[in-house]
Amino acid sequence: QARFDELVAKAYIGDTSPQTGNELAALASQLRAARHQLDGYTAVRGVLDTKDGVPRYLAFVDDKGHAGVAIGNPDTATRTATFVPGTGQDMAAFHGSDRKSWDMFQATLKADRTLSSGDVSVTTWMGYDRPMDLTQAAWPDRAHSGGAALDTYLDGIHASHLGPTAIDTVIGHSYGSTLVGAAATDGHHLAADNVIAVGSPGMLSKHATDLSLDTGA
Repeated sequence: QARFDELVAKAYIGDTSPQTGNELAALASQLRAARHQLDGYTAVRGVLDTKDGVPRYLAFVDDKGHAGVAIGNPDTATRTATFVPGTGQDMAAFHGSDRKSWDMFQATLKADRTLSSGDVSVTTWMGYDRPMDLTQAAWPDRAHSGGAALDTYLDGIHASHLGPTAIDTVIGHSYGSTLVGAAATDGHHLAADNVIAVGSPGMLSKHATDLSLDTGA
């Protein structure tokens, strides 16, 4: 930012040299990308700071645009869900995906009045490189590359869980359902009791029975 501001000031007072112009153009592109990345981490922090009576938990975060935030504690809940967003959902849009998870959290409590808020947990899982446009979404490469991460995450949810085994549901929306399909194929085993695909372009299998899930799923 400091170097960009310095070059803008030089250009303002008349420095129109190709060297200054080229460096300014290169830094402008880098600065836009850095600001957008920062917007993503700021959005995750904002979701974690939500004050609606239900605690948020940071499941994971890295420096590659991946993060996961749980509504309610998945370690102690008896009903857990993992929501996998699809095309165009980068971390800067985390609030929108978290809102979908919140709606599912609330719908679960309304569907079964015997449950308390502590019995339910819904995680927004952005643990793979989502395609950002329909051209990228036309190919399964990102799903194949990211499937192992979801497989591992569900195994971790099982390993860290306390008390009786929870009922685990995975919801994939749009290209997220293709990612779920990859996590349950390609030699992986997705430790889920229920799988839901919404607006799915395909799950890399011809039939639901081709998916490797928990017994009885």
